[in-house]
Amino acid sequence: MTFKARHIFMLIAVIVLGICVFVVFLDYRDDFRRALNVPPTSHYADDIPNLVTAYYTRSDASDMEWSVSEALAPDQPIRRLVFVLLLAYTPEEKRVVAFLHYAPFGPVQGIERASLYHFDIHHSKLTAGEVLLLCDLAQGADVPMNDPIAALERRDALLSDLYARGFLSQAVYRSECDRALSLSVNPIPVK
Repeated sequence: MTFKARHIFMLIAVIVLGICVFVVFLDYRDDFRRALNVPPTSHYADDIPNLVTAYYTRSDASDMEWSVSEALAPDQPIRRLVFVLLLAYTPEEKRVVAFLHYAPFGPVQGIERASLYHFDIHHSKLTAGEVLLLCDLAQGADVPMNDPIAALERRDALLSDLYARGFLSQAVYRSECDRALSLSVNPIPVK
């Protein structure tokens, strides 16, 4: 193959590859848009999205985008990477709602099912400490949800961190620390 023919072949190959990547990206973008068609933040209690945002400002927290993309495309690394990129350019409110809807909170997906599974209450009744424990579960942290004392200690540590960084008022911090933690005795079986 001559030098000129090789360059023409390489140019055609790059163009074809670019077109293929573009078509795949458009397909993934459409799937991503359908996935973000979830209930708005008004569906959740007012403080839940704010607590999730505050939790993810912690230095040791991984990206919320990564948790959502893993839930949306668990066995598809390229699709997951595209979803992470698309989530990075999505408004924060939509990212938080997608997280609340899709993130794995232990063995269940979504905060609605997680609140029933771990605390046996509706998600609108979650306290700040319970939301923070669920965020820790979504991070893959080893939260001892079957050990009430260890879970209480972890909840108090998370509350203390948010209070120290100014995300919780002293009144909210004190009332949350004084509140008992009621874990579900018999979690609902996961389907």
